[in-house]
Amino acid sequence: MIINFHTLLFIQLLLSMVNMPLMKYIQPPTITVIVHGSKMPDTIGKLLCVAYKFRYAPMGLSNAQYLDSTYSFHKLVNTLNVSDPDRFALRNTYLFGWNGKVNTVERRKAAELLYEELVELAQRYPQGAKLQIITHSHGGNVVLNLPVIQKDKPVKIIIDKLILLACPVQQQTAPNLTDPMFKKIIGCISKADVIQLLDLQGLHKENHAQRRCGSLFSKRRFCPQDNLVQVRIQSGMRDIGHIDFVRKPFITKLPQVLCVIDERWDEFHAQHPDNNIINIKDLT
Repeated sequence: MIINFHTLLFIQLLLSMVNMPLMKYIQPPTITVIVHGSKMPDTIGKLLCVAYKFRYAPMGLSNAQYLDSTYSFHKLVNTLNVSDPDRFALRNTYLFGWNGKVNTVERRKAAELLYEELVELAQRYPQGAKLQIITHSHGGNVVLNLPVIQKDKPVKIIIDKLILLACPVQQQTAPNLTDPMFKKIIGCISKADVIQLLDLQGLHKENHAQRRCGSLFSKRRFCPQDNLVQVRIQSGMRDIGHIDFVRKPFITKLPQVLCVIDERWDEFHAQHPDNNIINIKDLT
């Protein structure tokens, strides 16, 4: 048998790989936590016979594998899994449920519970894992309360990627984006999203108590910063609506949207968010 130089090199490489620790070749898993937004009050929902649409997920943290199909976000997590089963494996995908009240105090309470759940979740991955959190609407402000919650805590959570879908920008939580707990932040917005702006932050008692001065309505865009990219989402000839961010046409394309943002990060970072247009109809 004739063995040439390249064959010998290949054999040596194989032998060296056998002798090296296996963990060097195993990539840490990516854990995805999805946080829903505000909900219609139960009494109004029942009156209008649409309460079932706002039954997003059980309270606290739930693994997507075991989520009951009666919850509306059951379809969302399965759509993500079908679109990108590697990035959104059900065994590593979780949903965080909270009461969804349009209230800054309730969002702060939800953040306290989320922090405790994330600390416990990290213990299930002793070999380490990357954490990405996807939020819709005020679910983003729940997460943006986390830096304040964990400030005096012994365990520090690091969020590798925070994806904010249609998050109302509010003066109480927006400054927290600069906290080192957030490595990378992506904001997806739409100029047709009126609901994003409707929470009257200027009337919140907490802002008056702390003598904060600012706009009456919530804002659409965060101030530029190094770890943040904001993109404008369109479908065909129009910008999508607030609820469209959690509907199947957009969720099906979300993995591709995230890939485009990763590939064009520097370009998008340098431009105004309104010029960073991603049209989901162009994604195949």
